[in-house]
Amino acid sequence: MGHGGYRRVSKMNVVIVMVETANSGAFQRSNPADFPKCPTLSMGIIGGFFESHPQQSSLYFLPTTSADTSPLPDLIDRLATQYDPFILPRWSLRHRLFRSTPVPRSADKDVPAIPARHLQILSLPDHPNDSFVVITQASGPASSTTVPAADIISLPAGQSTDDFTQLLVSRLGLLWQQRQSSAVIDGLAYEVGDFRVKVGELRQGVGGAQLVRGVVVEVTHRVKDGGEEDRGETQDMITAFWDELGVNGAREYKDDGEKTVEDGFEIVRLWSELLMLKG
Repeated sequence: MGHGGYRRVSKMNVVIVMVETANSGAFQRSNPADFPKCPTLSMGIIGGFFESHPQQSSLYFLPTTSADTSPLPDLIDRLATQYDPFILPRWSLRHRLFRSTPVPRSADKDVPAIPARHLQILSLPDHPNDSFVVITQASGPASSTTVPAADIISLPAGQSTDDFTQLLVSRLGLLWQQRQSSAVIDGLAYEVGDFRVKVGELRQGVGGAQLVRGVVVEVTHRVKDGGEEDRGETQDMITAFWDELGVNGAREYKDDGEKTVEDGFEIVRLWSELLMLKG
């Protein structure tokens, strides 16, 4: 499928794709009430505005530098003092990562090794009725900048996703091994002019064993007409918005301008790359 070749697969084929792919291959807490006060805007207003226009987003990940500090209070303070944003409803995100069980290499040197695969189950705040399954080939060397080819599958959120996850764990555990579970709980969201900004702490693990890995940020802006030139201009505006905040040390995940997924799936691809937490 080439560089970044994502394709959407029918929901009916989800188990087939999953099995075939496997066979082929102590933190300083800040009370949100202490953050600077901002006006509140109804999600119905901002949601209607954004959903009636094409959107483009970039993601940023700010890793924690020590066990007792967080970049979140400083980021919130910068947003509040520089832009005086409207507050939007809180949001959440859930993510589970599986890796295919290694397949023993053939004694025949002419038979290529079967590469490992990653499978991610992802729920996103802008898609409350769907969850997404993203299957990718495990990356090569850390220096590689090629986005691995992948399948993106949409599932109805709720019981269907729970059933699929249970199938992986209980029936296909020999093929897929769970590697990590991540979540953003009670993330904060703001409207700043034509921008929408979501921020939150990314926690990894379950129950009391959760570890805060850092802060994730999603910056979204509407695209005027949806053409490639407009998308390039929108990306420049998002980058300029982030640069004005003056936050250093973030990893950026953005649209590279190459059409690799169906409309509306770009944000799924970006989140799936960020949540792998490489390095």
